Amino acid sequence: MNINLILVLCLQLLSSVRSYKILFLVPFNAKSHWLFLENFVQVLLDRHHEVTCVTSISLTGTHPANYTEILIEPALDFETIVSQEELYKISGEFSISILLKMAGIRKFAAEYAFDSLQVQRFLQRQDLHFDLVINEEFFQESFLMFAHKYKTPLVTISK
Repeated sequence: MNINLILVLCLQLLSSVRSYKILFLVPFNAKSHWLFLENFVQVLLDRHHEVTCVTSISLTGTHPANYTEILIEPALDFETIVSQEELYKISGEFSISILLKMAGIRKFAAEYAFDSLQVQRFLQRQDLHFDLVINEEFFQESFLMFAHKYKTPLVTISK
């Protein structure tokens, strides 16, 4: 086979494979949310995208080279602000008082995440660029600012 043809085919294949730098935001410390969203992270990694994840729960298994984790440590213990019983009650009702309670939880959780040393260091970095920001849509509007900060499209995911 002609070496030029092989070279052209190889270059064509390489040009069709493109990876992106993706910022994935899952700051809410809930195992059920992470079990759902971790699958998205894994698929992006399997497709060779560079993924930086701001999370309270670490990715299971060995972290690949194309994965950077900004861990919110220590993870927020939600039982300090709302009991398990209250959470079940909240999930089954809809009222103004429930919305106000959730707004308080959202504010507390956002402040906790943004006060985390790892997140503070991440926010201060000026050398970062992302092609896309993905944010879990669960009372985490304050994290939408990352799309503005990096001047990139935003995708929100809801469980």
